[in-house]
Order: sequence, then structure tokens, then C-alpha cells
Amino acid sequence: MKSFPLAVSLFFLLSLAACSPGGSELPLSRFTGSPEAVATADSLFLALGGKAPWAKVRSLYIRAIHEQPNLDAPYQSEIWRDLDSFCLRIRQRGEEFDRLGVFNEQEGVIFYLDRDSLRRLPPEALAAFRRNHDFNIYVLLHRLAREDGFRVELASDNRLNFLANDSLLVGFQMDDQHRPVRFFTPTLDGGEQSSTFTRFESSQGFLHPIAGGPDDGSLEFQTTEWTPAERPPEAAFGLPCTTARPTLDDLNWLLGTWARELEDQGRYEVWARAGERALEGLGFALKGADTLFRERLRIETRPEGLVYIATVSDQNEGQPVEFPLLGAVERRLFFHNPQHDFPNLISYSFHPPDSLVAAIRGWSNGTERRVLFPFRRKS
Repeated sequence: MKSFPLAVSLFFLLSLAACSPGGSELPLSRFTGSPEAVATADSLFLALGGKAPWAKVRSLYIRAIHEQPNLDAPYQSEIWRDLDSFCLRIRQRGEEFDRLGVFNEQEGVIFYLDRDSLRRLPPEALAAFRRNHDFNIYVLLHRLAREDGFRVELASDNRLNFLANDSLLVGFQMDDQHRPVRFFTPTLDGGEQSSTFTRFESSQGFLHPIAGGPDDGSLEFQTTEWTPAERPPEAAFGLPCTTARPTLDDLNWLLGTWARELEDQGRYEVWARAGERALEGLGFALKGADTLFRERLRIETRPEGLVYIATVSDQNEGQPVEFPLLGAVERRLFFHNPQHDFPNLISYSFHPPDSLVAAIRGWSNGTERRVLFPFRRKS
């Protein structure tokens, strides 16, 4: 299994916000430093379209194609980023993976959509994503355009540094047209990391990089689409950067009869509403007139959230096994019981217009197993 490139790619997803370069009612930043350094900083922003648009833009949608030396084929990334707060949503798809990451101040969750599983990030991993977000080029340009208090200084090799409290916030090495051909940010160990921009494109009064990557050669990108907005991501693009907190009313897509019918047997699940606080289901497998398997299913609302309950007569001494909701995104549900060996993860994913995939994962005889149950809606 190749490593998931989400954390590596997050920092280098590149696109510039384009909004109308007209006037802005927002107060714009004023830099301090030598007259030459301040004039150079203003020239840099002028090359990028001016401070006003960067002050006004609040979120970005970016699509890019990425290549990494450790992967056999390119993959596509989509990112929805809030420039005012830590609110981030990333979808990455390649030949061997399909991942969706949702990140904010409270949580970071990566949904492995190709494997019907998810992972909640521990605090230290979430903090790393937060730092990458804070030092993203577009978040920084937005800050530099809006906030006062940044000092600028010129360095060698036509480099311009922006400092906050006498510490490096970001540096740009510029060409003779004041385009930022290299981008520097500080690392936790006191060093720097840098990226190079190799191609630019002019659009809607902006000049923005469309190709490049980190100088360590770990990634190359090519931006294929970018869309700015003057509203937060959810309002602008209709996609939240939080995990879903579904209620039973959000699960209407599960209701009905679902079937997987083969030549000599079939497997079925039937779901119906059971009052205001629960859904009830019945799962069974038939071969001719014989019932091969039967289980009673239930999803009920509790103060802590939804809980999936399965009861099989010849398993667990006929007692119900509970799987609290671990996470949800779009029309996908993940229920988890780490104390149960197999399965310990149960998921449902709806694929419009009439497909449902149930999946179970866990450990059996020391081996991790995953079983899929693809269904079609019958009624």
C-alpha cells in the first residue's frame, strides 16, 4: 500500500485567488522597513494583482494534478481552503486511492473512501496540518494584505522577507518583474523550507503560478482550476470543512429494500423508520426457499449520537452488539466498536441513484478482513 500523500501535498497546492481588482472597503496593510524594501513589497503585490483583492478574498477552491517520485502515476487533488481560519477540506484521487480529509480547530479526519475506513488524527498530527495551513502561500498573502505590523527587509539574491515580531514569516525571491519565483517559510527546527514556481499564468488581472513544487523534489504540481470567493468555503462552495453530525432524518437514503441477487441466492437488507428515534432493519440471505443468514439491525439516536446495533442469533450468544457512529461524510456512515474483533467497523455508502455498499472490517484469526456487500435498491 503506497503512502497517502495528503499531508505532503497540502502545503504545496498552488493557485491564486482571482477577484475583481477594483477598490475595497477593507483597510489595507501598511508595511514598515526601509523605503526601498517597502516599495519592493508593494511592487510584489502589484505584480500579483494588488492588495485589495487579496484582502477581500476569503476562500479558495483549487484543483491540481500532482506527481510524486514514490507514486507510479499522477493523482488529482481538490482543496477547499478558508483563508481566515483553520478550515480545510481536501479530496485526492489516484489509481490506487481515494481520500477525503476534513480539518478544523476541533478535529482532523481522513476518510479512506477506497477502503471504507477512516482515521481521526491525534492532536500532534492535527497541529502539523494547522501549521501547514498557517504557512500556506495564499493564507499568508491574505494576511499580508489585511494586517498591519509586518516589517519587510531586502536580502541577497533579490529576496524579500516579511517579518512578524522580528521572526521570518515568509520570504519571496523575485525575478526582474517582481514575480515570486521562490517561496520560503520557517521550519520548527529553525531552518527554512522552500518551493519554486516554474510557470505563471495571467488571468482576470492576476499573475499566478501554475506549476512548480518543493525544492526537495518530493512533489510537482500543475494547477488546472482555481476559484476564489469572498465568502467562507461552505457558503461559497456548499461543502463544509467539518465532519457530518447526521440525524435520522439525514438517513432517508437508507430506507427501503436493498438486494444483491445472484443466480442461486440473494442477500437483502430492509430498512424502515421506527418512530422518531430509530431506524429498524432486517438483513438476510436466501438460497431458494432456505434462509442462510438473518440479523436484526437498528440505528437509534442517543445523546452522544447515532448508534448501530446488530443482533445475530448464533453470534455473541444472541446479544446485541453496539457500534457508535465514528464519523460521517456526504452519504457515508462509519460505525465502530474497537472491542469487537470482527467486524469492528461497519460502513454504509450511498451512490446515487440506486446503489448502496455496506462494508465490514476487522480481525479474524490474526488477519485483517474486509467484506463488501454491494446492493441495488428494489423498493
